[in-house]
Amino acid sequence: MRATSKDKKLVEERRQQIADGAVRLFIESGYERTSMREIAEACEMSVGNMYNYVKSKEDVLFLAMDHAIRIGQADIGNDHRDPAEALKQAVTNSFGTMDKEQNYVLFIYQEAKNLPARYRKRILDLDREYAAKFEDILAEGIEKGVFRADINPFLVSQNILTLGHMWAFRRWLLSGECTFDKFLDQQLAFILASVSR
Repeated sequence: MRATSKDKKLVEERRQQIADGAVRLFIESGYERTSMREIAEACEMSVGNMYNYVKSKEDVLFLAMDHAIRIGQADIGNDHRDPAEALKQAVTNSFGTMDKEQNYVLFIYQEAKNLPARYRKRILDLDREYAAKFEDILAEGIEKGVFRADINPFLVSQNILTLGHMWAFRRWLLSGECTFDKFLDQQLAFILASVSR
């Protein structure tokens, strides 16, 4: 994605401004129903000025998706030498962020279908990098004999992330049945029981 300005810092700032405004609109109205004019207004830019930093609505979707994924991915931390404690901390941090950023989680799933192939790889790479943090904790736990040797760290990490996303997907039902803290406690117990020796 090329910009007309050579000032890299300015380009980064303006693209962040565009992403912020676009995410809000895409969450409210959807990608298809949001116009470039509306995005420019939300970013407090003219349409012409916005085109100095993006070339198409697809570019804006990529910036918004990249922004949403980064917001939705917590620093999972790893302050513990014990893999079970590290996994608990990672799940707690990740699920807490998903709770706070539920709209971003939904946006990613709802609008990923509109992302052009040329941008999809970058978004998938970001997602893989995040899942790999869980895989590393799980692999270390297997190596130290804390977790079962027959688990697949890749699949378990995907299960963990999907369980966290469930709070956003099914919040309309789950929030009437339990608090987020109870949800987190139940999911932690389930995850640890499924991987522990």
